[in-house]
Amino acid sequence: MAGNQKIGVYTLHTFDLANPSPAEQAAMLKQAAALSLSGFDLVMLASMHVHDDGSIYFNDTPMISSNPSAPSGQLSPNLPQCLGNIASTSTVLASFGGGGLFKGKAVSYWDFSAIKTLIAQYPDPATNPFFQNLLCMFKTYPQIRGIDIDLECYDPGTDYQLFTSTLLTIINWLGSKKYICTLCPFNYPGFWVGLIGKAGGAGQFAWIHLQNASDTASEFVQPLRGAGVGIDRIVGGLQVGGQGEQQYVTESFKGLVQQYPGIGGGWLWNLDSFGVANAASYASALAKGLAGG
Repeated sequence: MAGNQKIGVYTLHTFDLANPSPAEQAAMLKQAAALSLSGFDLVMLASMHVHDDGSIYFNDTPMISSNPSAPSGQLSPNLPQCLGNIASTSTVLASFGGGGLFKGKAVSYWDFSAIKTLIAQYPDPATNPFFQNLLCMFKTYPQIRGIDIDLECYDPGTDYQLFTSTLLTIINWLGSKKYICTLCPFNYPGFWVGLIGKAGGAGQFAWIHLQNASDTASEFVQPLRGAGVGIDRIVGGLQVGGQGEQQYVTESFKGLVQQYPGIGGGWLWNLDSFGVANAASYASALAKGLAGG
């Protein structure tokens, strides 16, 4: 590992199986064990989604049901054990939102629209199904230390502004419960800088996951610095297309560090593309790049 820099990875479908067979459960345990030994010390579970009733899904699998809040029973019964293994060496976060399109909008637009509607109906988090479901998620899976907010929109003038108060409510709730909160901005740095200020400043966020850092760092780093987010609290991201790209990872982060010395680490999207069996070599390649190649 390169100093105190984070070596992170998003995992999309490794642990979200619905009603897995005993053989699939055994495979998940092996994958969790391998991931815990890989060198990745930051693991984001992507992606959690929110339905209109506040229920939480892990990708397409029901995770926490509403009214009353309860585990759905469809995720693997050994998921706490899997996450516990990973959490022994890594910080585990649940990433809410994400990209892709649904009904002409980014998927996360609909996630946060559901939360926004529920907040209007239940202003008090103590009676809000979504926040009660979050508490249930953290109780059921205590290995999850907090939430990564991945709201992606494509119209800065309308879509993002719709969710300012929604995000502030989530951020304040996480802070009041002492859970980690990170942001994963995709575009429009002005919105995110404004949000950080309205939330009370950079201290409300553990760090920032900067998407497509090799392309957009020049767009985000200076505005984030103006909002009080130093380069050491930015973790730059890289999308990996498949196996055999370790050298590409090293060179990409070597270049990023040369441009932004002292950056807080790096992360890869996503584990599924190169596989748990190759996780150690990719974590090593990332660390090598952060160390200057």
